[in-house]
Amino acid sequence: DPFETTGMMQCSLASAVASDLSITSTPTTIQSFQKSGVGYLYVHTPTKLYEVLDGTPYTTVDKTANISVTATVRGSIIFNGYYVYVRSNTVRARIVPVTSGSDVTCLSLATDGTWHHMAVGADGNLYIADFSIIGKITKSLAAGEGVLGTTGNVGTAVALESGMYVRALVNDGRYLVILADNNPSGDYNNAGGTVPPVPVAGNYRCQVLYWDMVKSTFDQIFEFNDSYLIGGAFLDGAIYVFSDNGIYVTNIATPPKQIF
Repeated sequence: DPFETTGMMQCSLASAVASDLSITSTPTTIQSFQKSGVGYLYVHTPTKLYEVLDGTPYTTVDKTANISVTATVRGSIIFNGYYVYVRSNTVRARIVPVTSGSDVTCLSLATDGTWHHMAVGADGNLYIADFSIIGKITKSLAAGEGVLGTTGNVGTAVALESGMYVRALVNDGRYLVILADNNPSGDYNNAGGTVPPVPVAGNYRCQVLYWDMVKSTFDQIFEFNDSYLIGGAFLDGAIYVFSDNGIYVTNIATPPKQIF
């Protein structure tokens, strides 16, 4: 094991199981945040939003009355002091911590029935995947609203080739890196709200696209074949791409190379 070689440090983290949370349905998204210096989680299910203390005794508070959860949750993030989530094909936001009042609509998306990946770009704005397009919510607050507004928000900030499905968004400090493939994964615009099935194995087109968040075109596009992409991460100046068949490493000047 190379991680047990002299001079290397091996992780020894142990998981802790939170019990008695009074959560009655399976979580769809989980986001962490700080309140008065204490760590909490927002646990979002198809019918509820819970605020959970991140540690013993895992105190759980139902916050459902302060948001809209009348349809399936399709992604969430903490952005600019707000809890932002997608309800079917509507992006909604509520200030953190969620207290009295209700959330507001920030943006309407084109598709339902698919997961909407989100990431904060190097420019400070929030970007949201919408099948083969990327929407944008600006970092600015609308005057007098005290909540994320709609001014400057756009449903299509940039578009991929038709048929490419965005699997992940990664901020590398300069570019918004978009991971996509054309694996057929079901009906992306299902008005009934069902989540598409897991992609099938095969030989499909996969792309890593670098975008400066200003131009209407991409600064770099790399393409390779794999079954489908799962996600990505930025580490030590490189983008690590996780696929069905392994792990690739790339940056804007270097095409993806499979390392595992």
